[in-house]
Amino acid sequence: MSETTYSQKQTPVQWLLNNRKLQKQHRQESMRLREITRRLQQLEQSNDGLVPKIMQADWNLVEVVALRHTYEKKLKALSIEKVVDSKHRLKLFDSVTNGFKKAHTKQIAELNLTAARRATDSVDELLLQVFDLSSQEKNKLMLDVKEYRELSSEAKSIRRSLI
Repeated sequence: MSETTYSQKQTPVQWLLNNRKLQKQHRQESMRLREITRRLQQLEQSNDGLVPKIMQADWNLVEVVALRHTYEKKLKALSIEKVVDSKHRLKLFDSVTNGFKKAHTKQIAELNLTAARRATDSVDELLLQVFDLSSQEKNKLMLDVKEYRELSSEAKSIRRSLI
């Protein structure tokens, strides 16, 4: 029997109180969902939309940050002439991220070459955006992605309960 339908087991007063309680809970969940939606939109706007891109790519951000750390370590080991030369930095970037790029383009790419190129370019572009962040921006990005995941999960749970 529906929760909002009067039952012989309840007195009319009990039914009314229960119904009001359910309505209040529904209002509170709706308000929380609006708050979550607002915050998710704010997170989506930060860092030039990097958070939703990472979420959509379904990347392990800790792995990407570890790659960046490896890149920075190897960059410090280079001579000043090579550090200044963007060709050497890009070559180092490609060598450090090659395995990651292969794994993620394999998941995305279809059989035709155009789609494979687009997938490779999008993975490259996203990695470059993360690698170009300052340490503070990177730390903020990690916190934002964590918050985005948690809020998305909470919103999904609330939507299920509102149905």
